[in-house]
Amino acid sequence: MDPYKTNLDTIRKKRPFLADILARLEIHSQWDIRQPVAGMNTVQRIGRDYLSCYIHSRISPEKEAEKWVENAENRSQRLVVLGFGLGYHVLTLKRSFPQWPISIVEKDLELFKVALHAVNLSTILQDMNIGLFIG
Repeated sequence: MDPYKTNLDTIRKKRPFLADILARLEIHSQWDIRQPVAGMNTVQRIGRDYLSCYIHSRISPEKEAEKWVENAENRSQRLVVLGFGLGYHVLTLKRSFPQWPISIVEKDLELFKVALHAVNLSTILQDMNIGLFIG
């Protein structure tokens, strides 16, 4: 099931202007949502000359995020994340450090909309301790 409507409705409650922009934004064919063996969606970006790369692990994006969080230094009580991807690392950070504020910077508005189609992110989108800086 596509979680886009749930995610967009959640964004609309906290950031109606962003929700309106996302609703009007078209996703180009360069993004391809894939479901790997582990069952969690990942996304493949098709580039020029049909070269492609995955934004997350092709096999288990959630395990990749858990490993990333384990290796992150946690000497601070505020986190700044550069790049949203499909949000797996943010979901994992929030589970590992629920009380810490997280600021997320994602420059690619289109990739953020792809993430809304690929993963149910409503828990982090409604969290008042998570700041989104998109576009």
